Amino acid sequence: MVVEIIQKTVKPGWVCADVGAFIGYYTLLLAKSVGATGKVIAFEPFPSNFQILCENIALNGYQNVVLENKAVTDKSQTVNFRSTVTKGLNHGVSVMTGFGMYPAVSLDEYWENRTDRLNFVKIDVEGAEAAVLKGMERVMRRDRPILLVELHAFDQQGENHPALRCLKEFCYEIVHLPRQRGEFRGGEVHILAQPKE
Repeated sequence: MVVEIIQKTVKPGWVCADVGAFIGYYTLLLAKSVGATGKVIAFEPFPSNFQILCENIALNGYQNVVLENKAVTDKSQTVNFRSTVTKGLNHGVSVMTGFGMYPAVSLDEYWENRTDRLNFVKIDVEGAEAAVLKGMERVMRRDRPILLVELHAFDQQGENHPALRCLKEFCYEIVHLPRQRGEFRGGEVHILAQPKE
């Protein structure tokens, strides 16, 4: 379903951000969708993941991808992740500030001096969704990007999830994507958030 949404939604020439790019599956899909006239900025904080991300982009020959070895959160700072490791790949499961291990930036600060419009953002940050959204309030007001977000702990928080509250505050219409047959993702769900007309 996520692949279909990206293919149907993202247009040639768009500027997209892949927040939590991991090893680049969705980065590559976004790069193909935006074409040579578009751009994808992919953020991935873990060095082992980032190395494979860089290799995947190079192997596929994409020149329209900017790779950032950074986390995205509510402000520029350093963050430490408690993580799980699977076959050498890191999956961050929570963020703690002030430990100085990984550089992080907010999308508002990243976009502060850019003139291009941000059209689409994919967010998969293992529970830090609300912090990412808090750090892109100016971008949401100015550019009104479409957002594809994986929400963690939705089974516990439901419609009171802080990321959903933030999106509603900025007048976004939210659609919960159906899970694929046979898919089990615990308390995680995907949403598509589009600015209301």
